[in-house]
Amino acid sequence: MDTDAILLELAGIDKRFGGVHALDSVSFDVQAGEVHAVVGENGAGKSTLMKILAGSCRPDAGVIRMSGKVVSFNTPRDSYSAGINTMYQEFYKFPALTVVGNIFAGREVSTKGLLLDERTMRKRSLEVFDRMGVEIDLDTAVKNLSVAEQQLIEIAKALVYEGRLVIMDEPNSSLTERETRSLFAIIRRLKEHGIAVLYVSHRLEEVFQISDRITVLRDGKYIGTWNTAAVTNMGAMFQSASAFSSLIPPCF
Repeated sequence: MDTDAILLELAGIDKRFGGVHALDSVSFDVQAGEVHAVVGENGAGKSTLMKILAGSCRPDAGVIRMSGKVVSFNTPRDSYSAGINTMYQEFYKFPALTVVGNIFAGREVSTKGLLLDERTMRKRSLEVFDRMGVEIDLDTAVKNLSVAEQQLIEIAKALVYEGRLVIMDEPNSSLTERETRSLFAIIRRLKEHGIAVLYVSHRLEEVFQISDRITVLRDGKYIGTWNTAAVTNMGAMFQSASAFSSLIPPCF
């Protein structure tokens, strides 16, 4: 593995909630420009790990590095500042605001006179959607958009904020098959721009379609990381992350 390509590195991440050991010394890395899937059954620790990376939950132990530099995410803003944007199943949105208003919510661009610089925000929004290969009405209120279109706004935020890593937590749980194909096309575009995607899912079929590597968690523990290309043809044989992780040897 090219260590220079490592964007995110987790080392010994540990988290307890009372008597529940949600994460037990989890360690793995994510490379720049890759789609890295994290899979596991309910209770595997996926959501806890994503919350830690999003800055909404602090680990009890362990180290997080971005491009080799140790970072600490005490708040979501710390995570954003490090170049991480997290897409939850329930989108963080303002229904009455426009597409542009949602993209820049909390990070509005102002002129020297402290007035909102609408022109600059629209320009940057158009540039981002162009990179994504998407056409969308910037003046539409988000409440009038489909789930798939709302998801596009979450991705656009990552690009506008010069994000280096996008975390997608069960991103297609509410999407149709056609919308899922569109989402995968956008993910591939993100890769082309060197942006890494941490793709959290329990659906192995879609994981094999879109990911470069797969990390499996079970009961809060790190089981292993596999190169997807080496196991794609075997994917249909496995019905759960537990079976998957127990039958395929890790790629070192």
